[in-house]
Parts: sequence; structure tokens; C-alpha cells
Amino acid sequence: MADTQQNQPKNDATNQENDETPSNSIGIFNNFPLFASIWSLIGIIAFLLSLVCFGYSGTFGQKILGLVISLVFGPFYFLYYYFSGSYCKSNSVGGRRRRK
Repeated sequence: MADTQQNQPKNDATNQENDETPSNSIGIFNNFPLFASIWSLIGIIAFLLSLVCFGYSGTFGQKILGLVISLVFGPFYFLYYYFSGSYCKSNSVGGRRRRK
């Protein structure tokens, strides 16, 4: 009985359908190096901006918090930057003045 099962031809169409896996699928695991590179680049930019913000308005605590957020959470620093009211704003009160 085992010999008859071995001698039967296999259905190639059925086997191809079952064996195929999508090789061009786009997923987080296939593009992880790209995702990690972009995350790191944005994190470095966030860190540099947090250092630049030490020269602008805001309390010392806000500046330290911005630095810590940029180091730990990377790109999420920009949420803190955007939603914080007085952090890293211009030092001038009246804005730019024109020379006469």
C-alpha cells in the first residue's frame, strides 16, 4: 500500500499554491533596518535640538526634561517640544526689531 502512494504523481499546482509564501510582502520585520535607521536619525536630531534649547527660554527643569526625553524616547521629544508652552521659545519679548 505504501508503494502505490509513492508512485502516484504529485499535483504540482496544488503543491505550488501551498508552498508559496509572499516574498515581497511589506512588514515591520522586513524593513526593520530601515525603520531603526530612521528612528536613530530622528533621535539624534532630537538630542541636538534639546541641546540647542538650553540657550532659549524655559525653566531649567523644562530643559533637563527635554534632554532626558530626547535621550530616552528619541523622536517622541518633538511632541514635548510642540506641546510645551514656554519651552525653547525665543528669548526676545517683542520679537525682531528693525534697524532704522
